[in-house]
Amino acid sequence: MLDDLRVCCKVIAEHPFVGIEIAEFQNAWESGGDPVSPDPLLDALGPLLAEEPQLSRKS
Repeated sequence: MLDDLRVCCKVIAEHPFVGIEIAEFQNAWESGGDPVSPDPLLDALGPLLAEEPQLSRKS
């Protein structure tokens, strides 16, 4: 599933966009469960976080 998200983020990052909303991250899958790292999610979002913003140019 995160591979699909990364592909989507790559496509979005190739085009201008004003903003994007990312839902909250839960640090455990169940109440009282072991904490999970956000690293895989951040890796999937990497293309959006790393790309220079696309600027529209007026001719």
